[in-house]
Amino acid sequence: MAAETVTKRYREGRLTLADFPSKSLAVDSLLADLSLCARRRGPIVLTGEHGTGKTMLALAIHKASRRAAGPFVPVNLGALQAEMAASELFGHRKGAFTGASFDRPGAFRAAKGGTLLLDEFHTLTPALQAMLLHAIDVRTVCPVGEDLPVPVDVRLLFATRMSWRELTSNPDRWQPDFLARLGQRVFRLPTLRERLEDLSDLAKGILASICASEDRVVPVVSPEALAELACRPWRGNVRELHDVLDRAMDFCSGDRLLAGHFPPPIESDQAPTDARTLEAIKLEAVIQRIRACDGNKTAAAESLGIARNTLQGILDTDEAEIVSGEGRSQSDRS
Repeated sequence: MAAETVTKRYREGRLTLADFPSKSLAVDSLLADLSLCARRRGPIVLTGEHGTGKTMLALAIHKASRRAAGPFVPVNLGALQAEMAASELFGHRKGAFTGASFDRPGAFRAAKGGTLLLDEFHTLTPALQAMLLHAIDVRTVCPVGEDLPVPVDVRLLFATRMSWRELTSNPDRWQPDFLARLGQRVFRLPTLRERLEDLSDLAKGILASICASEDRVVPVVSPEALAELACRPWRGNVRELHDVLDRAMDFCSGDRLLAGHFPPPIESDQAPTDARTLEAIKLEAVIQRIRACDGNKTAAAESLGIARNTLQGILDTDEAEIVSGEGRSQSDRS
């Protein structure tokens, strides 16, 4: 199945393990193992770098489980303030604390009969770890401000960007037995660097999705462009691949995606949340292409697959002031 269909089915909540396209033995092995565990009740832990698809895979596990007809409720623990996490997970009674103006059921009860994904669970405090262990053992939770426990019926999935080795190397921050209880079903998602055989199909699917949303013709990825993509470190994995291809489509006006359409790779000491404007990124890519063409703007425009006046328009923006004098002098050649 194409990557664009995977994204579409995920957004619609219909993604299954059979929907993941892959030529990678590592991914095939992972999916085979998960298909055996999906129908059991026990918790599953997914580890993997940012952008490897942990939330998408969690939904697919849910759809392969006996709880597929129930809700799938993802909670990003890393985005919660510590003092509000218990309320978010277990709910609260009206008046339990300042600002609690109504009863809240919490994520455990919202996921009744389905699956609850606790993403970035490495941020859990020891107190919340103890509460979760209790919920796993007795299948009840106690909402904040409530004296009586409430029965819950959920299947728990956990996800984290940290490796299992990183988690277990710091035992002091964990409740006794917490990781031991979770460590029976731990699965690591391969990085994009480890599954480059899927790069071409992923790129085609992502481009098809981008172009469908903009009513554009899907360009063919040239061999040189694919080789350029294969050489990148992909610290942001498939999510970064989507962003790179989306930016490349700013330059691609024809039916072929060329290597020169891509923005420069993010340097190792440069955070993915680069504060540069899109115009600055475009300008940097154009300047680099002009330099690669020995200062010939016409040749640079042809290699980028854009008209020469389009290239000149990028050079004439206000962002051009950030370019060094050397870069400007080289870009001024005809």
